[in-house]
Amino acid sequence: MSHWKKSPFSLRSPSRTSWPIEIAATDPYRGEERNTSIASYELHKQRKPATSKTQFIALEKQFISQYQQLLTEEKTCVPLHKTLSALGISSTLRHESEAPFIAPNTLDNNFLSNIVEDLVPDIGVFANERVFGPMADDFRQYSSVAGAVMFFAPCMYKNYTPAGKICKKKPKFPPAINRAITSLAKTPTMLWQIEEAGTIKPLLPVATQFVPKTQVLGLPATKQMIARVLFTPQGPIACCVLPVSNIDPPPVYARLWLEWVRLKRHSDNIFWEDLLRYYGDLVYRNCCEQLFLHQES
Repeated sequence: MSHWKKSPFSLRSPSRTSWPIEIAATDPYRGEERNTSIASYELHKQRKPATSKTQFIALEKQFISQYQQLLTEEKTCVPLHKTLSALGISSTLRHESEAPFIAPNTLDNNFLSNIVEDLVPDIGVFANERVFGPMADDFRQYSSVAGAVMFFAPCMYKNYTPAGKICKKKPKFPPAINRAITSLAKTPTMLWQIEEAGTIKPLLPVATQFVPKTQVLGLPATKQMIARVLFTPQGPIACCVLPVSNIDPPPVYARLWLEWVRLKRHSDNIFWEDLLRYYGDLVYRNCCEQLFLHQES
């Protein structure tokens, strides 16, 4: 992940029409995943088995239809794996092997969210809804967390993230801050189980090098949390923390896996961890949807 400043997914450039509210008026909590387009035939021709362009377009339209059916829960059993196989796309997770960066220090949520607001002034209109979904009003006190989450999302021109854009601007931050931003950007978002000893374990798949083996600093007083865990000389530190409890991991994984295969159509050389880095809002939002359903019941 050497070129981390913008999304590795070859998608159309975001614009103001990528606001969740404008894309899907009936569902303001979902964003770019609603704007599904046919993938590149040139990329498909490099896969096996390759099909004719006509067959490829038909399969792509079939995938998009099945994806939307699963997303809207119109159907729970669709032959998605068969379609992926026909497109030559493996649905097996591909994990990163690169070691995590060691940051000299951590960065405050307010610091990150203030940068986002400077670069994307209207971020406050949709950040809470994009990150917390139906719990946006309940989680107003975590607005700085929502801003910090969007700091790493490809919400700028040409798929740049605010993190990547600010590191290119001059005058540049001191090296220690740039190093911390780089480290956080390369850290996957994860749903964690918090143990009594102050250690944590991932509740979703992630490469083992991103799982801390020692006590973690900055843990909330809850059984679970959503966070990026930054490795520092002082030890691992939880960042962008949202305290949660009673989240059932399988539904969250099912939603993330669906997004993984959607994006895989556009780029073969991506890791599962790339999804967790650039689309961390999906982790937060899907967990919040569970919290909302528990609250309603």
